[in-house]
Amino acid sequence: MVGSALDITALGGATVLGMTVFAVAGFLLLQGLWRRALFATVAAFGGWFLNGALKQLFQRPRPDVVPHLREVMSMSFPSGHALQSAVVYLTLGALSMHIAKRRVTKLYCMAMAMLATGLVGASRVYLGVHYPTDVLAGWLIGLSWALLCWMIERSLERRSGLKRERQEAAARELADE
Repeated sequence: MVGSALDITALGGATVLGMTVFAVAGFLLLQGLWRRALFATVAAFGGWFLNGALKQLFQRPRPDVVPHLREVMSMSFPSGHALQSAVVYLTLGALSMHIAKRRVTKLYCMAMAMLATGLVGASRVYLGVHYPTDVLAGWLIGLSWALLCWMIERSLERRSGLKRERQEAAARELADE
């Protein structure tokens, strides 16, 4: 069970999340959706900055109530894994949901993003490296950041539009053939 928790917690680590954002941004760039790639990248890096600033502000030590099943050296509040997984997975889920055409696909995208976010946070409590409130705060802050970024993106989209970006990408694709 501990091995599974370590695998799941790795999904919220900087390496996996960074590779995920890099891969998705690269895919979006190759599809000619550069605004979407920029959006995903800015949201993720903003979340990392926000997490670091909050950890410095609160300086809450790790729990010592239970033995840690993993060694961690940074501050506890908020949970960076919970915050960043919420930012990255929910942002990518919303982005995928927006690009998807079928309703069932939209629901699937957001359900998988929510599941990944939930599992990462729960694994942090299970491993004894966070209080439940650290994880809850990470989720709420990450969700808030992702929503703020999404609202800004939607506002910018009204000006330029995904439809126009898709048309430009399709035109470039035709020109390449």
